[in-house]
Amino acid sequence: MAGGLFPFFGILIAAQFLSGLGKSLFDPALQAYVSSRVPYRRRGLVVGFLETAWAASTLVGIPAMAFLIDRAGWRAAFVALSICGIAGLLMVKAVTPVERRPASPSHARLDLRSSLREVLGNRAALGVACYAFLFNFAMDNLFVVYGVWMEETFQLSLLAVGVGTGVIGAAELAGEFLTAGLADRVGLKRAAVGGVALCVLTYAVLPFAATTVLLALAMLFVHFCIFEMTIVTILSLTTELLPHSRATMIATYYAAAGLGRVGGALLGGPVWLAFGIVGTGVTSAAISALSLATLLWGLRGWHND
Repeated sequence: MAGGLFPFFGILIAAQFLSGLGKSLFDPALQAYVSSRVPYRRRGLVVGFLETAWAASTLVGIPAMAFLIDRAGWRAAFVALSICGIAGLLMVKAVTPVERRPASPSHARLDLRSSLREVLGNRAALGVACYAFLFNFAMDNLFVVYGVWMEETFQLSLLAVGVGTGVIGAAELAGEFLTAGLADRVGLKRAAVGGVALCVLTYAVLPFAATTVLLALAMLFVHFCIFEMTIVTILSLTTELLPHSRATMIATYYAAAGLGRVGGALLGGPVWLAFGIVGTGVTSAAISALSLATLLWGLRGWHND
């Protein structure tokens, strides 16, 4: 709301920071809360449907915000987002029962320290954290340059590239439905390992198979569908790695993934400029192969399917 009512640069920066901080707190807490109430055998279904909210809101929200900005100016978008946030807060408040708070702040600090020690001392937790860093690193290495690749290779307009982004949003939504429908039946561990392996393949094939714009869009759809399915499947699995420290484990996963995305975004531009889309695909495939190795190392001997 502050961004819409007080249109100053400093206010906008602070609003964006607080928004990101709030989401960083909300995501692990939501996943931990839901996972503690859902049996592991149905975790992929529930987490998959939870994650569809993000993809669906992107598909609906971005065009809606663009329309609103076109009609009423950019400040209206911040006001609309604030209203949606307040509505969401009230809905969460209405459906979430009141829980007993910890006895004292000192107990909470002790629990946090022990949880962090448990994460750092657990091979499965470390393996999944390393996977999250590398897998998201590989993704953003491609994501930050796919638009300019399509624009330069196929002489697409910015509008057409925007359509391509819509294809990616649809692929992510399809991947989340795929997780909800199949991951529990296949087994989360098997689905996770298979998904990473398929991403290694799609990264390697993409630069050579995408010879026309339609084929490029089709390849991007397939890749992002598999990528999203893998992300949501491993997130579902992560919720069971440390059942007594779920929130800490999930927060560690998100932190590692975020650091990976930052690294991939920084690397993507130089790799593209030096080696083109072939270099991007090969680099992302190699990094994804490393993420598969760390995942296999971490989950070796671990099973709860």
